[in-house]
Amino acid sequence: MSAGISLTDSVPVTAPGPRRRPLAQVWNRLIVSAYRTIGFVVLTAILVGLLSFLFTRVFYLFNQSWIAPTLLSATDERIVRLSAELVHQNTQRDRLRVERTSLQVGLSDAQRRAETGGAIREALTRAALNEAKARRGERRRLHELSGTVDAVRDQVVDATREFSDVSRKTLDEQFQAGLTTHERYLSGELQLGQLAQTRLALAEKASDLAARREQMKREADALLSATVGDDPGSAHLNVDALRLRQDFVRAALDVAKARDEITAYTEALATLDRAIARHDDLLKTLAEDPLLRALHGNATMAFVPYENSAHVRQGGPVFACRLDMLWCHKVGQVNQILPGEVSQHSPVEAKNQRGLMLEITLQDGGQAARHQVLFLDHAPLGL
Repeated sequence: MSAGISLTDSVPVTAPGPRRRPLAQVWNRLIVSAYRTIGFVVLTAILVGLLSFLFTRVFYLFNQSWIAPTLLSATDERIVRLSAELVHQNTQRDRLRVERTSLQVGLSDAQRRAETGGAIREALTRAALNEAKARRGERRRLHELSGTVDAVRDQVVDATREFSDVSRKTLDEQFQAGLTTHERYLSGELQLGQLAQTRLALAEKASDLAARREQMKREADALLSATVGDDPGSAHLNVDALRLRQDFVRAALDVAKARDEITAYTEALATLDRAIARHDDLLKTLAEDPLLRALHGNATMAFVPYENSAHVRQGGPVFACRLDMLWCHKVGQVNQILPGEVSQHSPVEAKNQRGLMLEITLQDGGQAARHQVLFLDHAPLGL
């Protein structure tokens, strides 16, 4: 017995391990529950987000009443173009005003020259008429003097002719009879020659008076022809009258030219006034453009794609929603539809869309302009 080995004694017996504590098991269960809860929440959030995304896409696929408020900046292409056009039109209007001032100065000068030239013509005409009147008066006096001279000459000629005949006959008889000396004979002949010279002087005086009368007539006619007549080559004109005629014609041409310039300046001023008025209207239109007013905070703009333009009407209400398309309320109205097509990035389609620009009025001080989209006519879901 002592020499044998027992099977039980040869196999070691393992002692049982210690048992887990209850607190560790609780923590394990809590962690597992938390993982499950978090997973459920995450999955639920993903599902809700996916459903929300799908609902939003489907909503905007069928909704055609949304518009996108537009915040403009000074670097916007449309603003830059309008500002450049405004500056250009202002420059053009200023240039036209400067040109109008120059034309007004020219018109005033032409009016003064026309007035001065007319006064010169009237002065030349009056001077010519007065001078012609004086020449005609002198001619009448010369005519009266010529009549007296002719009468005296006739008397003297008759008297001296008879006296000369008798005296020559007496001198010849006395000289032939020797009753007179040769000296006395020559003295008598000299006296007879002096009588003949007197007759000749009277004839010359009458001829001079006649020539002066004719000269006074020609000068009077020439003066009248120089300022009144229409034919510059009239036979009545003499050198002095031609000089007067030249001054008169020069004054007349100056007046005619000044009047033509007055007509041209007047028409040009009227044309410039119309052009300036058109520029003023254009500048007023540009200054009142909603894009520029929106840039200065005087108007709010919104983009509407062509697909939604059927819902646009002037005076129609504008709605804003607190949660995309839920809990909506009226925030303003449409003022006007701006002419012209625009292309703008769509907040719904995430691409550029063609459409129109609207000017809208917001009642909340412009706070609704911060929304990505607004709605026309009514709340999109009636909420």
